[in-house]
Amino acid sequence: MLSAESPPGTLMAHLDGRNYYRALAALTLAAMVVFCNLYVAQPMLPQLADTFGLDAATANWLHAGAPLALALSLIPWAMLSDALGRRPIMLTSLASLPLINLAILASSQVEWFIALRILHGMMLAGFVAVAAAWMSEEIGAARLPAAMGSYVAANAVGGLSGRLIGGLSSQFDSWQVPFVTLVILSCAAALMLWWLLPRQQNFHRVTPSLQRAWHGLLGHLNNRQLQPAFLIAGITFGTFVNLFTVLGFQLSQAPWHLTTAQLSLLFCTYLAGSVSAQLSGRWLRYFSAPAGMQTGALLLIVGTVITLSDDLAVIVLGLLLCSVGFFQVHSLAYSWVGKQATTERAKASSLYLVHYYLGASLGGFVLLPLWQLGGWPLVVASALVGYALIVLLAHKLQLRAQVESTA
Repeated sequence: MLSAESPPGTLMAHLDGRNYYRALAALTLAAMVVFCNLYVAQPMLPQLADTFGLDAATANWLHAGAPLALALSLIPWAMLSDALGRRPIMLTSLASLPLINLAILASSQVEWFIALRILHGMMLAGFVAVAAAWMSEEIGAARLPAAMGSYVAANAVGGLSGRLIGGLSSQFDSWQVPFVTLVILSCAAALMLWWLLPRQQNFHRVTPSLQRAWHGLLGHLNNRQLQPAFLIAGITFGTFVNLFTVLGFQLSQAPWHLTTAQLSLLFCTYLAGSVSAQLSGRWLRYFSAPAGMQTGALLLIVGTVITLSDDLAVIVLGLLLCSVGFFQVHSLAYSWVGKQATTERAKASSLYLVHYYLGASLGGFVLLPLWQLGGWPLVVASALVGYALIVLLAHKLQLRAQVESTA
């Protein structure tokens, strides 16, 4: 996501109509498949735990290893793309996925499975790190907002689709079926990306500098307007997405006994969040971003409390409220980072995503042991503490913004 600057006076050539639509089709399809690969194992965790004889916290590695490796690999891939170009990195990322999925299908030991999921995350990061930079460089300003909107929507659809594909495992009584599906989809996406994505016209090679990158990242980490937003990213996503992970184990037991396919349908509640993400822009016309983050956190609190019910319909209602709240917080926090970072915005966005995916990977290792210790009520109580922290961090952002505006 780190982008090379164009030399002064360079005339930027942007994609024409046909090439624009070819590129958009290639990138959105690739994004959907990338996020399918990232999240496919999440609804399968109860079944995988039974298959490999694991406790819930250990089984979580079969999912969490991928987002953890992705988070740690984003910035190295982005720096490498400054030297090698965006298109080769994305093609390498997509081409590796069928091979990794085939290796997972051949694995019989859980340690090998976890290692391959970590490799999954490392290679998925190649696409995630540079796709937006490719779009920023090659697509004109007039079309870029719509293109980015389509790309973000493809991420969400891909994450949901991956979880639904994971649900196939119970329908066929085999954990391998989803990964066979991913081999086919990944091959198709890699070929489409190679065929449809135009050659780069506006990329300018930059020699990676660890010292320059470190100073840029350190500057953002020390920025008092960005620090709370980075923490909000990790806490919000780490808590929200792992509530679904723990709920999968909870609802697979008595009195619900949901199958993996039924558990995967719970992720359809994410669709409610896409509405709040779209409306977050309108929110900013009348209110501040920190106030919107606090409102989203309050919805998360209410929705999480509602999931204490034993009625499945009420639990789904709680998840719907949580989805609306989460996507409002996420969209406003992400846009806040882009606005408040006065220099090297790409690095700031990369840091936001690092915190975001670190939260996703590490949150399960906190909530699953709590569930084993005290059941769902203890998980809910812990989540409420996290959401209360979001309210406080957003309030801190509001106060700092007011101080700077009056300075």
